[in-house]
Amino acid sequence: MNLSADHRPTAGYVRSLRHTLTSLYPSTTFAFLPADMVSQILNFGLPAPLDVQVSGFNVAAKPRLRQRLARQDARHPGGR
Repeated sequence: MNLSADHRPTAGYVRSLRHTLTSLYPSTTFAFLPADMVSQILNFGLPAPLDVQVSGFNVAAKPRLRQRLARQDARHPGGR
């Protein structure tokens, strides 16, 4: 999914996502890569993929969490 031509500044989206995600997942860390020209060039002008990494001490829970995230991602436009 790409932003429309008349979108608001990216920083506002990041702020909103960071607030929502940290309240839903308080012990989770989120990182947002800069949407700058260098990043776009290094990615051959394509939109950057979403990179989700799951880590933690509860080894048994990680596969279930990955599957749940994949199901939720598939419901969004552009999700697989």
